[in-house]
Amino acid sequence: MRPGHGQRWHEHRNDDRPRDRLNFAARLIAPVNRLFLGRLGRVARWFAGTVAALVLCVVGLYVAFLTGLLSVDVATPWIVSALEEKLPPGHKVIIGRTRLDYDSTGGPVLTAEKLEIRNELNEEIMRAPSAEVGLEAGSLLMGNYRARRITLINAVMTVRLDENGNIKVLAPKQMPQAARTVQSETKARQQRQQGADAASDPLGFPEFARWVARLETSGIDGIALNEVGLERGTLIVESDTPGRSWKFTNINFSFRRPAAGGATIRLSSGDGARPWEINASVGALTNGVRAVDLIANRVIPNDLINAAGYGGMDLYASTPISAVLRAQMGTSGKLVSADLRIAASKGEIGNARDARGRFDVDDAQLLMRFDAERGHFIIDPLQIGGGHNRVIFAAVIEAPKPGSDSWQFLVPKGALALGTGRANEPRLSIDHVVLRGGYNQNSKRLTIDDGVLRGPTAGLALTGALTLGDD
Repeated sequence: MRPGHGQRWHEHRNDDRPRDRLNFAARLIAPVNRLFLGRLGRVARWFAGTVAALVLCVVGLYVAFLTGLLSVDVATPWIVSALEEKLPPGHKVIIGRTRLDYDSTGGPVLTAEKLEIRNELNEEIMRAPSAEVGLEAGSLLMGNYRARRITLINAVMTVRLDENGNIKVLAPKQMPQAARTVQSETKARQQRQQGADAASDPLGFPEFARWVARLETSGIDGIALNEVGLERGTLIVESDTPGRSWKFTNINFSFRRPAAGGATIRLSSGDGARPWEINASVGALTNGVRAVDLIANRVIPNDLINAAGYGGMDLYASTPISAVLRAQMGTSGKLVSADLRIAASKGEIGNARDARGRFDVDDAQLLMRFDAERGHFIIDPLQIGGGHNRVIFAAVIEAPKPGSDSWQFLVPKGALALGTGRANEPRLSIDHVVLRGGYNQNSKRLTIDDGVLRGPTAGLALTGALTLGDD
């Protein structure tokens, strides 16, 4: 090889191209280097260090909350204020302390201990050893404690009734005249709207449809709450009438708003040897309709009547009832379809004050469906049997026509057998029953326009009217 060629080859192998690439990278990041030099650099370094410290503090604070290393009892005033805003004026909320836990999914749960609610007279109306509030994780860091679930545990609630059986409500604080006028006008407007809705379509439930739509949009509390519940609760109903008080134990209640839409309700009681349960659900809107389902299992009507504050009705019904309702409603609340099945087992129905005014029920059954095309409710059959007595019939109930307030009914067939239970007295048998009449929902007047009762030995034709109102 010639020396010239070797020398040129040696120079080519030892050039400085890698060093050129380093110089290019240095020139590329030079503006960033200058950013951290001088006065501007000191400001940038301080800002970056502060942000890093804040991130570490927030993460550390959140971890300390979830692990229980840091107390959140500071949240108590916010919880008290939020609850009192939802209660009538004068009611007070008392909370012993709060602590933060987390559930199986890792979500934060705020537990309020020794929760009490008192009315204007300082009477206790609710007491719970603890209440669990499931929080949104982001709301915990923001400090506004947005609840997604509230559950009362072992709560004791008291409902007080006056001598007429009405729930006692304390007189609210006096409002300015202008505020009272606005409130009265708003209430009157709502009543007129409800009356107009009922008059325009007795088979429509627009207020219920609007409530479900609001629930899907904004949650139970209008913000983010998706579930409220009660576990192992106790309900005490006290009356001003001597000798009238009721206590219901081991009550469980749950109200949820599923993510898909609609709502679900579960109410149960495991009290003693007569547990009962009610499950209801309103489905999400699908093809313009909502599914409405209700399943009741061995519910004692007397318990529900007393728990609802209607113990003064003197109605006694100890027959366990099981029921299944399958229905569909339109977007506006219009009833589209419905099927109802009710079965009752052994018990008594009659006067709550006088046992002689009751009759035994061995079994009862009701099957009813709604014919949307004709607007008729068809009952076939309704049968009740108890001891020596049995009643069975079919019926058709027609909804009021536009401009009318009367429901029309027809009993095309029926039979009944009534006996005293004495061996030497035969039962009264009627094997042909036909009744036609109506019921006015405003005047509460039941009218029988045409009626025929006929048996093997005798028959009876009847007409008449009966007012079912309070007067």
